[in-house]
Amino acid sequence: MLETFLTIRAISFEGIVLNALLVIFIAFLILFPLLRFVGAKKGALLKKRLFRLSSFCLALGLTGLALLFFNYEKATLLGSRIWFLVCGLGFLVWLGFILRDIFVHLPREKKTISEKEKFAKYLPK
Repeated sequence: MLETFLTIRAISFEGIVLNALLVIFIAFLILFPLLRFVGAKKGALLKKRLFRLSSFCLALGLTGLALLFFNYEKATLLGSRIWFLVCGLGFLVWLGFILRDIFVHLPREKKTISEKEKFAKYLPK
C-alpha cells in the first residue's frame, strides 16, 4: 500500500475514492465563504481565528482539487500520489497551529482582557 504512494509514476484514483476526495475538497471550498461570513460577524479575537481557518480551507480545497486533477489526468510527476502525502502532512501541521491558536492562545487572551477590564473599572475616568 505504501509503495503506491511513494512512486513517482501516476496511479490515478478511481471510483468511490475519487468521488469521496472530490466531495471532501469541494466541501472545504464551500466552508471558505461560510467561515468568512461567520467571522465577519464575530468579535475581533474570534474573527482573526476564523479568517485563518477559512484561509486554510481555501488552500486545502484548491490544492486538493489541483492534485486530484493532475492525478486524474495521470501527469507523470504532478499526478503522483506522494504529493497527497506531502501536502496532507503540511496541512496537518498548519491545522495544528490554527487549533493551538484557538484552544490555547484565545482563552489566554480572553482572560487577559477580562483582567484588564476588571482593573480598569477601579481607575478614574
